Amino acid sequence: MNTELSKLHSGRGARGSTVLIVLVLLACLVVMLAANSTTLHIFKQELQRIDSKQKLKFEPAAERGK
Repeated sequence: MNTELSKLHSGRGARGSTVLIVLVLLACLVVMLAANSTTLHIFKQELQRIDSKQKLKFEPAAERGK
């Protein structure tokens, strides 16, 4: 009787550990997603800044006077 009870409790603990591991992995994924989103936004701003500098640099002189 005691062994059956201990098997029941160990099964619950294993399921609880599995749920905890899955939640931790999901939290890690959310953190990585947020970090990637922020980095992507910064890269987009930097690319726009470089693009505007390149347009000014390579714009023909005739168009600058207009």
